[in-house]
Amino acid sequence: RSSASNPRTVATCSSKDREEGTYWGRTANTLRGEKGFSEFLSVIADNDMVVRTLDDDESPSMLQTRYFLDALTTEVHVVLLLLNPNTGLISLLDVVWDVSLPSVKHKIKISHL
Repeated sequence: RSSASNPRTVATCSSKDREEGTYWGRTANTLRGEKGFSEFLSVIADNDMVVRTLDDDESPSMLQTRYFLDALTTEVHVVLLLLNPNTGLISLLDVVWDVSLPSVKHKIKISHL
């Protein structure tokens, strides 16, 4: 875990520790074989603050959504399920940003179901 007194702990914190715990009051889940923390985009994009219980024994805390992505974030996925009512075509759009390097890289995947 990271602390202000020891900034190196952010770099040495293992992803396994993070995946087994919680982040913003959410437990890790698996989507298409990848484990991570998920949130509805509208919660982060449309609100400045959210209220979450971070641990079982804590009272709810107000969290600023601009800090949802932190120093341990390596990838951001925005997954959209799209439906064309005229044709009945369902598409899954996954936009991925790799933020683990100094320059952000992205890729777009689309699957027609």
